[in-house]
Amino acid sequence: RQFTFVNEFKEGIYIEKWYPKFIGSEGWTEEKTSDFLKDNEYGMGILYYNLFRTFDVMIITPKPYQKQRYGSIQRITSAMKSGVPVLVEAKGPAFEAFLDRYNYPCV
Repeated sequence: RQFTFVNEFKEGIYIEKWYPKFIGSEGWTEEKTSDFLKDNEYGMGILYYNLFRTFDVMIITPKPYQKQRYGSIQRITSAMKSGVPVLVEAKGPAFEAFLDRYNYPCV
């Protein structure tokens, strides 16, 4: 089995730039990705749906700097809603509080 790590901080925050690199085998190009982002019906949701569907496990790390302090809990909940097993890096007060409050065992 192959392990793939999508590091948003290394790849950049614009999904249309790094998405084809990891999902390119399914015919995704930067142009196709940009077109989907403009689509009101599908938009970014379909891109993340395909991303979550492609991998067996998602590891959610907190964003650096200010977000690490206040957190971006949406990153955790979006991955959890996808149905893919989620591992969360408990780093920063917001992520730690979320995991403690919901007694989430995968830390």
